[in-house]
Amino acid sequence: MYLVAYDGSEYAKGALLRAVEYADLKEIDVEAFSAIPDSVKYARDRQWISTDGEYDFDEIVQSLHEQVTTLAPMATFNYRKLPKRAPAGEIASEIKDRAL
Repeated sequence: MYLVAYDGSEYAKGALLRAVEYADLKEIDVEAFSAIPDSVKYARDRQWISTDGEYDFDEIVQSLHEQVTTLAPMATFNYRKLPKRAPAGEIASEIKDRAL
């Protein structure tokens, strides 16, 4: 399985498309994975919500899921909700744990 850390950025979208391309050749599954802090500031910094938009964690998850489904219908999407004040390195640790 190929695991793609996905946050909706242009880099993540490109990585997902590349993973799907390579996976098709080898008949391997692809999973897009998001580690999402439960934080309004983090969501605004990632442009998941506008500066004056309402914060709705489930809506953010749904939006990321829809992006993955649109870009790569054959990929699966999973996520992990992190605390609002996740310690430094927590997102990377979650992605690493998922990969293992």
